[in-house]
Amino acid sequence: MLREADIRGAMILHAPPGVLARIHSDMLSGLTEGSLKPVLRAVFPLEQAAQATEMLMQPGAAGKIVLSVGAQAEGN
Repeated sequence: MLREADIRGAMILHAPPGVLARIHSDMLSGLTEGSLKPVLRAVFPLEQAAQATEMLMQPGAAGKIVLSVGAQAEGN
């Protein structure tokens, strides 16, 4: 069951602006440097949103399913 767990968001209450800025900076650095890697399952053109939704609803679906606008989809 843990394989299907993911973090959807975080709520940081009452943090000073400087702390929030540091968190944002650290997350951006992790994404830029590659130490944080979002799991990407597939990219669909917007016109295939129905197929993307079907994939999303499959049991055990893992990774992000992205709709692209104005770009060629890859990874299907």
